[in-house]
Amino acid sequence: MAVIIQEIQKVPVDSILSNKQFRTELDTVFYLLDFRFNSRATIWMMNISDQNNNIIVAGVPLLLGVDLLAQYQDSRLPPGPLFVINLKDDYVEADRDSLGEDVLLLYGKTT
Repeated sequence: MAVIIQEIQKVPVDSILSNKQFRTELDTVFYLLDFRFNSRATIWMMNISDQNNNIIVAGVPLLLGVDLLAQYQDSRLPPGPLFVINLKDDYVEADRDSLGEDVLLLYGKTT
């Protein structure tokens, strides 16, 4: 089934801290997004929880060029695609300092 995207929403992420948690609304549902920078793998990882802090998915790597949620089958997840783009270089993943600055997390709103 194809998803029709109504608009693109920038998910607020601040790169000042290497571990951060944000409450954000995606398609009228509130989620807790928890971001952690894995120094060994040099990649950002994300956990998504419901508003009661029950984990829905954990350890999702923030990789360019893919729908981060496409592999998961859980009705509690937002229905639209969640993806990462780099505004400066299409082929460079987010480092410790670029997430939320040059590298953005975007959501395709469906409602």
